[in-house]
Amino acid sequence: MRSLGFMVFLLLAGCPPTKDTDTDVDTDTDADTDTDTGTDTDTDTDSDTDTDTDTDTDTDTDTDTDTDADTDTAHTGETGDSDVDTDADSDTDTDNDTSVDTAIWHTGATAHTGMFDHTGMSAVNIGRGELIFNEIHADPISCSDNDAEYIELLNTTNRTLNLYGLLISDNSTQVRINQLVEVDPGEVALGVRRPTTTDERCFGLTPDFRYNSIQLGNGGDTLALSNDLGQNIDMVDFSWWGVLSGASWSLDPDYQDSKLNNQASSWCPGTTPIGSFADLGTPGEPNLECPIHTGEGFDTDTGVLIDSGSDLLGVDDLVHGDLVITEFMADPDECADSEGEYIEILNNLPNTVNLQGLRIWDSIGSYTVTKRILVDPGALVLGRYASSTYCYKKIKADFEYSDVVLGNSDVVSIGSGTTIVDMVNYQGFTVKKGVARFLDPDKLDAMTNNSEDAWCQAWAEITNGTKTYDDLGSPGEANPSCEEPPPATCDPAKDVEYDGICYYLDGSGGNCETDFELAPQSILQTIATDFVGKDYKNKISGNCCVWHRDQATEMQDWGFSANCNSAGPFEAGDPSLGGASCTNALNTQSDQLTLCMSSSTP
Repeated sequence: MRSLGFMVFLLLAGCPPTKDTDTDVDTDTDADTDTDTGTDTDTDTDSDTDTDTDTDTDTDTDTDTDTDADTDTAHTGETGDSDVDTDADSDTDTDNDTSVDTAIWHTGATAHTGMFDHTGMSAVNIGRGELIFNEIHADPISCSDNDAEYIELLNTTNRTLNLYGLLISDNSTQVRINQLVEVDPGEVALGVRRPTTTDERCFGLTPDFRYNSIQLGNGGDTLALSNDLGQNIDMVDFSWWGVLSGASWSLDPDYQDSKLNNQASSWCPGTTPIGSFADLGTPGEPNLECPIHTGEGFDTDTGVLIDSGSDLLGVDDLVHGDLVITEFMADPDECADSEGEYIEILNNLPNTVNLQGLRIWDSIGSYTVTKRILVDPGALVLGRYASSTYCYKKIKADFEYSDVVLGNSDVVSIGSGTTIVDMVNYQGFTVKKGVARFLDPDKLDAMTNNSEDAWCQAWAEITNGTKTYDDLGSPGEANPSCEEPPPATCDPAKDVEYDGICYYLDGSGGNCETDFELAPQSILQTIATDFVGKDYKNKISGNCCVWHRDQATEMQDWGFSANCNSAGPFEAGDPSLGGASCTNALNTQSDQLTLCMSSSTP
C-alpha cells in the first residue's frame, strides 16, 4: 500500500507549472485586484470555470502573498485547486473551493484507515468458521458479572487475523471492535467486559480487547460473530446448556470447529482455578481436554463406557427414537417422591452417545444434563432425582436431575433443543404406589412406548444383588419379561408350598435336585408340621435327623423321634425337641433327611 504523501506528490508533479489547468467547477469569485507594477495586464477576474487564461510572461519579482484561503476539507494540501500562478502578484485569492476533492482520497481518520481494511486481514475478510468462540464465562463468583465476564475467540486458520471491525452480539446487544487486534494462527484473543468498578481486572488478566454493553445471561444466551459486511462467522447458543456458577464453559480441543462448537457435548466446565481466585477456567490459555464424566455414583459395571471403535454422537445428532425411555418410578412407597423417583434411558443406536446437553422435561419443569456421559450402543443409563437422602441407596445413578417431578399422570420427554427424541404420555396409565413401570423388552421402540400396552408393572423387588428393597422395579438393569414367573409348581404328595416356594425332604444323603438348594434352619421350624403325611423324595434307612442350611440363630440340631417312619410318609413329630441320634444334623449322612427348597432364601 503506497502512502498518502506519495499519492499527493504524484498529483502535484503531474500539473503544468505555468498554466492554471484547474477544471474544478467551483464558483471561485477571485476578484484578484493585484497592484503589481509589472507590465502584466493581468485583469484576472477569474471566475474560475476554471480555464484562467493568465498568459502574461512577466518575470516580476513581487512577493506575491497569494494566501489562497481555499478551505478544501478533503485534502491535507492544496492539491484540489492546482492554480500555480508564478506571477509575483499579491493575489489574496480567497478561493473558498469546496469542490469534488473529497472523492479523491480518505484522510484515514474515520472508518477507513487506509491501513486495516485493505490489507486482506481485517474483520471484513474473516470467513465463516475462521474465528470461533472457544471459552465463555457467564457467571463468575469472585467478582460481579459486570467486572469478570469474558469470552475467548480462537483463530482456526493458518494466517494472522485482524479483528478490527468485528461485530460481537448476543440476544439483545451488538458491539464492534474498534481497535487493532491481531490473532496468530491457532492462537486465541481474550475479550473481557469493561468493568464498572475501580477493579480494572478481576482476575488480573491482560485482555486483548474490551467490550461494553453485552452482558452474558446467567440463564443462557446466544453469542454470534460477524464481519463488518454483516456476514456470519460463528454462533454459539448456550441457552439450554445451563450456566455454571463460578466456572467457564470450555471448548474441547478435539471439537474446535464452527459446526461442533454449537453442540453442548463439545463443551465442558472449567476445572483449573483462575489464578488465586475461586472461579475455574483457562482465559487466554489453551483449553484442556474434556474429561469423560460418568455421573455421580457411576459404576463401571453398568456399561456406560465409550467404545473406542464406535463413532461418538452428541445430542444434537439425535432424531426421534435414537434414545428410548424404558423405565420410570413415579410414585415410590419406601420414601418421598423426591428421594426415589428415577428415569431409565436406552441408547437404541449402534453409536456411542454423549448425553451432555440432553434435556428432560415434563409438564412442570425441565432439566439439562450438564455432564459428559457416554453411553455405549444398547446400554442403559439411569437418572435419579437429586436428593441428600436417597431411597434405594445401593442403586447407583449415572446422573442426577432436578426440577422434573414426575406426576402420577404425566408426560415425560427427552430431547435436544426443540427435537423430541422420545416422549411417554402416561396420562391414564395405572400407576401403583411403590411399583415402577417398565417397557416390554419386546417393544423397545419410541413409536410403541406411548401405549400402555407396551408397559408392564414391575413385579420384582428393587435390588443391587446384595441389598433388596420393598419397592418393585429394575433400575439400571435389563427389563425382565412383562409376565411374572408363575409360582413354583409343588408336588402335593411330597412338597410343602410356603410363600411361593416349594420345599421337600430328601433321603438321598444331602443331594437336592436340579434347581433346588439346601433350605435354612428357620424354615424347618415353621413348616415341619406341614410335612406330616408327605412322602420323602428318597427313602432313608432309619435316621430321622434333618440336614439344613446353618444359620447364626441355630440353637440345636434338628430331628424327630428315633422311631420315625424311614420309608415315609413323614409322621408327626416336633423337630425342635431333637432326636436321640441327631448329634450333629449338619453332617451329611446317607440315612439322614435333607430339607431342599426351589429358590433362594425368601
